[in-house]
Amino acid sequence: MLAPIYDDLAETPEGGRLREDAPKLRRWWDDIRTWPTVAKFRPPLGQPDRMAGASDRAFLDRPLARGLALLVFVGCVALLAWLERARWFSPEAADVDDPVQACIAERAAQIDGMLAEGVIEAPQAELFKSRAAAMCEAEAGGSGTRAPALPRQ
Repeated sequence: MLAPIYDDLAETPEGGRLREDAPKLRRWWDDIRTWPTVAKFRPPLGQPDRMAGASDRAFLDRPLARGLALLVFVGCVALLAWLERARWFSPEAADVDDPVQACIAERAAQIDGMLAEGVIEAPQAELFKSRAAAMCEAEAGGSGTRAPALPRQ
């Protein structure tokens, strides 16, 4: 990374004075500029710099490759949107955002679990679900009603 910078600097009058004042730096440059990796990217004298031309650029640096990458990206986003369309655009998705409906669904699942385990019977499950719905609406401030009173035994 330093070689191209020093090569450009060495062509200036200041760089020439720097080389005269620093013999170790001059020896280093005399050794390194013959390396194949440095000589490959050093333009011959009198010819324009290789970096200035666009014809020898790698394919991935060209506008066509950038355009293809953009098309692939847009295609991937479109594919993901198509795969998730049912979840994003379903009517049930609106209910998930409703805290009352989410609360009722959670409580109903718990009550159904108790019914399946035999802890409660079907009439009790219906009563608990109606109370759970009223409780969820009251907690969310939805209807302003209170939960129904317990039956007297």
